[in-house]
Amino acid sequence: MLIPGMHSAVQGEVTGDAVTSEPTKPTTTTAAWGALCEDVIQMVYTTCFSDSPDSRRAMRLVCKHWSEAARHGINSLTLRPLSNLRVSQLLDVVLDSFPAVTSLDLSRLWYSLQDSQLACLSSLHHLTNLNLDSCIRIGDEGLSHLSCHTSLSSLGLKLCVGVSEVGLQVFDSFPNLASVRLTGCGLVDDGALRWLSRYTSLRSLGILACQRVTEVPAFRGVTFLEFGNSELGARGLRDLPRFPCLRHLKVQHLRYCSIDAVIEVVARVTSLTRLSLSYIDVRGGLRHLTSLEGLSHLDLSWAGVGGSEWQALTAFPAVRRLTLEGCDLVDDDFRNVGRFATNLEYLRLSGLQTSRGRVTREGLQSLRAAMKSPMFVLDAALYRDYVTRSTESTSAGQDQDQPLIEGLVGNEVEDGPAGA
Repeated sequence: MLIPGMHSAVQGEVTGDAVTSEPTKPTTTTAAWGALCEDVIQMVYTTCFSDSPDSRRAMRLVCKHWSEAARHGINSLTLRPLSNLRVSQLLDVVLDSFPAVTSLDLSRLWYSLQDSQLACLSSLHHLTNLNLDSCIRIGDEGLSHLSCHTSLSSLGLKLCVGVSEVGLQVFDSFPNLASVRLTGCGLVDDGALRWLSRYTSLRSLGILACQRVTEVPAFRGVTFLEFGNSELGARGLRDLPRFPCLRHLKVQHLRYCSIDAVIEVVARVTSLTRLSLSYIDVRGGLRHLTSLEGLSHLDLSWAGVGGSEWQALTAFPAVRRLTLEGCDLVDDDFRNVGRFATNLEYLRLSGLQTSRGRVTREGLQSLRAAMKSPMFVLDAALYRDYVTRSTESTSAGQDQDQPLIEGLVGNEVEDGPAGA
């Protein structure tokens, strides 16, 4: 919920335009909400979000977005700090007004939120999604206050550096827990993962930069797994092929092991449909992945792809979406793409290296000719180059390849759907 002008307080699913002196040009303005006292802010919430018919009617008159909120209620909140309110006051004011919230994001309170303040969430009986990412002061004690939220299905604990195996035992209270982010939780170790592996409801698990993790046990129900930047090696991943439901795997920054050995283990996870190997030198290792016949999404950002490695991609004809950020490619790499490009629908190129030369508009033309449903996402510099070249060609009386331009999208476009 984003109350017009209240950017520093609450943000969520509903947005709206503030009333201005020019009714024909509605805009969202930023008011000094942070300077208001607690009583005034409490009055705003009480009036706008009470169940009384008069309050509902008044809310519907503000704008269409507030009208939607009045009819359907608010079920998702993102809290931001107010300069004039302590976090405990903010939680009391806001949460009392939204008892039906199912999704709560507290990551913007990352520096101020403390363990004891999570006790305020006990009034949210319908909470299913809680984001505590980057809340560096949250630890095991804070997690103990969450035991009453038995409907919790998603929990973000990224960079909650005080969380350890002791705190994770509160998960016994969450029979439907499906998604957990533990990225950067330095106290999470092998024992903590063994404890988590008991939860068959888990579907998504992030353990990137968990420095104490040296071994990943088999998770029977997990479909998405992210790891890397830790002590993990090929030996610690030997149970990876025993993930019967694993569909999406993200691997980053493997510093303490043989990359080829890890790729050989990954190649045995034949259930994969999405694979990301980023910030890893995969040169020479792609040949091991030809067993992944169902692979449709492949991300090789900053993975040393170029020349012969690009040609190795022709062994993946089922890949539809390909991300190649920071790779070393030239026009010649796009000449003989064969079956690989036939089904390719999406290609992201940005931050390309130039040690072998530059990718030109002509190079992408040859690739586009082989692609069935072309969509390119380029970084801003490369995109401007193509637009400029196209304009110059048109000015010179040459035929402009309009379909190619339609297939070039600037870097503001996201790389496909989020999540696992």
